[in-house]
Amino acid sequence: MFAEAHPDIEIVNAVIAGGAGTNYKPALTSRMQAGEPPDAFQAHGGAELANMWVAPGFTEPIGDVYDKLGLADKFPQGVIDLVSVDGEPYAVPVNVHRNGVLWFNKKVLEDNGVTPPTTWDEFFTAADTLKAAGVDPVALGDKDGWTAVNLFEQILLSQLGAEDYRGLWAGSMSWTDPRVTTALETFSKVLDYVNADHATLSWDQAAAKLREHQEVALFIEGHADQRGAPEYNLALGQRRGATVANYLIRSGVSNDRLSVVSYGEERPTCTETTEGCYAKNRRVHFTIQ
Repeated sequence: MFAEAHPDIEIVNAVIAGGAGTNYKPALTSRMQAGEPPDAFQAHGGAELANMWVAPGFTEPIGDVYDKLGLADKFPQGVIDLVSVDGEPYAVPVNVHRNGVLWFNKKVLEDNGVTPPTTWDEFFTAADTLKAAGVDPVALGDKDGWTAVNLFEQILLSQLGAEDYRGLWAGSMSWTDPRVTTALETFSKVLDYVNADHATLSWDQAAAKLREHQEVALFIEGHADQRGAPEYNLALGQRRGATVANYLIRSGVSNDRLSVVSYGEERPTCTETTEGCYAKNRRVHFTIQ
């Protein structure tokens, strides 16, 4: 469709595989320094965009693009702020996803008489039961490093709450706060329960394990926060679930093993009217059947 509308523009997909940009960042930096930048590239908003690509002078503001296409009112201001430096946008948001979801194997928990935990104390009690039964309580693939960092971030968020977590990066919260210490201790304890081969696995090898175990099926639930209309939230939850399903299908998992359902705003994990609470409710849950 794009080629038909713009026959004079050739699209070259120069994608470089590697979770979270592990491999593409060095390659892109080399191109930038050599004066051979791509016409467009993907990057994480926030510090990565500002420090790696804007501060060295590799990119230019695109406020004129926002004005021409009327983008300023198409995204939440908080999202636009993440792709802006000194009030000028340098990128167009193309995706927002949540990565702090802990999912569990329903059958394994049921077979071992374990109830899904809702607190860290319950989590470690459940982990002890599973470990005693010869089951790896936590599956982690941190060969590339960033997944372990992400795990710590989620633990830190659970200890501080959204406002104080943001305060760590804004300078209004101290890293010497006792809750940061608690988060580090919790993270260390969680690592006692991970699979022995965690350092040799990448995050996307979870899909490979699904291919190996053909008897395993995934039930994918999409959820939304309560700020939109019910119909909109149902559609949004469905899109979130479908995005995950499509990734697994592209990774070789058969479509007939996947079921997607949207609950929209019907099953919130948090009922407060705060940004932190809204973020918790925008999620995808997995259940292995």
